[in-house]
Amino acid sequence: MKPTLLCALLATSLLPACATDEAAPDELAGESDADGESGKGDTADAFTYFEVTPDTRACSLDADCGGFFVSRANRAKTVCTDGSSAARCYVRSLDWSRTRLPDTLAFEAKLREGVAFLLRGDLALDTGFRAAAKIESDVATLIAPAQPMLAVGGGPDCLYAQLTVTNVTATSASITVTPSSVLSARFDGVTITATSKHAVACVDGTAPVVIKLARVDLTGAIATGQLGTPTVQVSGLTMDASQMPGAVLDMLALDRTAGDIVAKTTALAVSAVSNVAPGGNLSVSELWVPGSETGVVDGVFVLAKDNGVRCITTPCPSIGETRLNANRAATIDTIDFAASGADDATIEAASQDIAAGPGVIVVGDRYYTNSGRGKGRRAAQFWTQAR
Repeated sequence: MKPTLLCALLATSLLPACATDEAAPDELAGESDADGESGKGDTADAFTYFEVTPDTRACSLDADCGGFFVSRANRAKTVCTDGSSAARCYVRSLDWSRTRLPDTLAFEAKLREGVAFLLRGDLALDTGFRAAAKIESDVATLIAPAQPMLAVGGGPDCLYAQLTVTNVTATSASITVTPSSVLSARFDGVTITATSKHAVACVDGTAPVVIKLARVDLTGAIATGQLGTPTVQVSGLTMDASQMPGAVLDMLALDRTAGDIVAKTTALAVSAVSNVAPGGNLSVSELWVPGSETGVVDGVFVLAKDNGVRCITTPCPSIGETRLNANRAATIDTIDFAASGADDATIEAASQDIAAGPGVIVVGDRYYTNSGRGKGRRAAQFWTQAR
């Protein structure tokens, strides 16, 4: 008697099932109305994952080219930055700044060579990407026409204060603009270099000041190429203004206005790049690296993590798997990495990430264990998070 027939005969009995691969349904396969467009609760970590391929088309002067095509893993359609829905979307650029990873240009070069990274992130307008590049490359020229950036009391007269900013730098910066033109920005390790011109009791003077901010966050809306007044949050402010009179410090209120300087700099950068119509950009928050050079993308993408379940017998459903870009999840007792062709060290590292790390992304099919009492996923390929 064939195994599938035997299992069919036992399907209504009290005996354990003995499903085979041919009779093994995968509850996470295929798209469903339950998938949704955003994560809910425990499934939130499984959303906004993209497959990315380079654009290898020949370029012409009147067309966007040379960027990347992105598509949501496990989904037939992706909503592009222009609001259209397509199997894949074109983006001019990848913005790696949110990953805080070093040497991201090397990863981008590998993408262009065909390495099948998975990227987590958000489709955005490239306005933010280009504005951040403007600040990094030429901030002094950018802010020069806007001086003095702070002015209190009118003047010059017997009591006034002006602050001329000569440089604004950050150890890391990311500016993201959503398709609906909402800007969010984060600057870490900000240093503002400036000089005051002032008078107190009709005595003129100048004084240098250096302001350091651990972090600045901005949120605001862009309309007709201009950033409206954003919400500003600042943390970790320190200041060297030892030569500045106390009355001038009080007037400039740098403890409150330092964040405004970063906001004004950002607004100037947005305005400076607004002469070019915005295109698509993928703002990358996470990079996932393939575990095998010979693995293939075949099956269902899932994010697998230890779920905390512990058993005194087998099978033990100790791994939770969530379908990428969907609100569907299951529990399994094992993952078979052998089909991916990865070496033992890479598989061991992946197992550690499942047990006590960010998890592992697996693509593959369902199979059953222990005569059908347990289930697993056979990994045709898998990815671990770069960090």
